[in-house]
Amino acid sequence: MVVETIGFHAIFAGVLGPMPTEQPEEEPPAEKMTERLVEWGPAVRRISDLIAVTNDQNSRIYEKVVTGLSECFAKTFGTAQKPRHAFDGKMEIIIAWVYRMEDEFVECLKEKKHVALLILAHFVVLLKTLDWLWYMDGWASHILHGVALYLGPEFADFLRWPREEIERLNEEKRRRASA
Repeated sequence: MVVETIGFHAIFAGVLGPMPTEQPEEEPPAEKMTERLVEWGPAVRRISDLIAVTNDQNSRIYEKVVTGLSECFAKTFGTAQKPRHAFDGKMEIIIAWVYRMEDEFVECLKEKKHVALLILAHFVVLLKTLDWLWYMDGWASHILHGVALYLGPEFADFLRWPREEIERLNEEKRRRASA
């Protein structure tokens, strides 16, 4: 009904629209910078490796979701070859990952499949960069805590990187607020 009323062009505009073409980005002001590179690559590769060794019927879905997640990480934090030191995330990049999730992946999350929850746990690092928005503050830690409780100590090693990264981002936020 919504599509019939306003059409696809209205629905897929703004944050739901196609990713913009690559344009040189302006460097954010110094107060929105972090001194260190967020090394997301090894953690995401580790999840990809886990997907490759499991005989999960949802492997194809997981691989596609991880590819999209990697793109969000690269646009937010850059890569080892071309790092970005921006501290505040962009809603149109980070939340777009959620909007583009396939229904099958959402079902895996609802069913609390371990690999899906691990992917979500890594996404919260991106979500944490949106804490500058009052309505996003605290959600990253809340989601990570819930995932960790459900998965238990068996997956603590996989959750180490997101947990440590959230702590570092919290510390940088506190340091920035007190400056």
